[in-house]
Amino acid sequence: MNDRQQDHGQPDDEMEPEGQRQPAAGDGNPEKLQMPAGDAPQQVEQPMQWTAGETPQPLPYLRPVNPPQSVNRPQPVGHSQPPVAGQWAPASEPRPMPPIPSGTGRPGMRQPIQSYPPYPSQLYSPYPPYPPYSSAQRPVAPPIPVAQPVPIDPVKARRRWLRGTVTRHAGLIFAYQGVFMGVNVLASFVIGIILGLSGAAGRGTLTAESLSAALVQLTGVIMLLTVLGGMGFILPMRRRMIFRRDFWLGEPGHARMKPSWLLTFIILVMAIQTAIVLIQLGFSMFGTTLQSPTSDNISEASTNIWMWLYVGLAAPVAEELVFRGVLMRGLKPLGRNFAIVTSALMFGLFHDDVVQGLFAFGCGLLFGFVAMEYSLVWSIVLHVFNNAVLGGVLPWLAGLFGDAGDTAYTLGLLGVSIIGLIVVLVKYGGGLRAYRRVNRSAPGTYWGWTSPAFLIFVIVNVAITILSFVTAMMGV
Repeated sequence: MNDRQQDHGQPDDEMEPEGQRQPAAGDGNPEKLQMPAGDAPQQVEQPMQWTAGETPQPLPYLRPVNPPQSVNRPQPVGHSQPPVAGQWAPASEPRPMPPIPSGTGRPGMRQPIQSYPPYPSQLYSPYPPYPPYSSAQRPVAPPIPVAQPVPIDPVKARRRWLRGTVTRHAGLIFAYQGVFMGVNVLASFVIGIILGLSGAAGRGTLTAESLSAALVQLTGVIMLLTVLGGMGFILPMRRRMIFRRDFWLGEPGHARMKPSWLLTFIILVMAIQTAIVLIQLGFSMFGTTLQSPTSDNISEASTNIWMWLYVGLAAPVAEELVFRGVLMRGLKPLGRNFAIVTSALMFGLFHDDVVQGLFAFGCGLLFGFVAMEYSLVWSIVLHVFNNAVLGGVLPWLAGLFGDAGDTAYTLGLLGVSIIGLIVVLVKYGGGLRAYRRVNRSAPGTYWGWTSPAFLIFVIVNVAITILSFVTAMMGV
């Protein structure tokens, strides 16, 4: 098929029937192109001839002409073409272009090679020769100091870590005791001033004895204010530890308290109290009575409801929170036995009393075991039972019957404690020894007691305890 015929939708020659083929446009000479009359292409203008030096003109173009009259030609079956709107007439044959003269600068044409003069070469003076190398002239740099690795003794490193851990927690307890004593002194001073002003306003005679007796009756109020001051210090310092569920209810997987075990721990508390009573009886056999200033003050102010609240509730909760909660939990990474013993020792020294300190140390060991294996709540329960029941309600009931009641209470306490202690040791003695052996601290752990904060705490409280004991023994 012819290109023009394809573009204008005309069928090719092979599809036409025999004997009806029309002469194609352009057959032979272009001048013999046959067109219908009146439809011959009209030339707009003839191409202009140009000579050298002139700008070439564009080739002529032909205007579109109307398509020739349609001729009824048979179409092959199944072959249809759309009607053709117009047709273009072929252009005339191209004419040869004259040669382009040289020098016109038309791109794409070969230009004559132009010769250039040679580039003048420049002469440079040679570099002066380098002086001969001499090793003596080489500057010697000073040696660079390099830090040499210092060998680390693992034993010393562990001792340093132990002292640092104990210092951090013992220092906090020592600061708590300082706040505790400071609030106590401040509260006593303020209440004394209030009592003095009230006595002066009433125009009554207020002697030193009457002021001291009034302060003793208000000891419970003073101690409650002291506990509030101490809690106001320790709670912000360890708020992330204290305000957690596992701090009070024990870590996941802790043992569950059973009634038999609770009864066993109560018997052990009674046994510790019996041991202190036997020690006092032993000294009294030699004519020496062990005085306890703390017990005497509590006995004098025990009829006050504020003192009952302090002894039976506020003191157990605060002491268990500080010593079995904050201190023992902080020392637990050093070993369970070490944490229990250290917290019990600091708890006993905190009381600044020989008799009360010994009793507090024994109870601290028991309360520490309960808080470690069960929860802090159960150690608080045992502490409340000891202070409120064994040290408050039962002696008060026995005192209602006079000396006979006190004697009966003491003998009953001794009998129950001794029998119960024997039963507990026979039944659970092996388990306690196994617990101590399994939870034994690593060798060298007690080097932590050489920390400065722990030593200062021990020295200060031992000095206060000795001073208080000597003063009480001399009757001052």
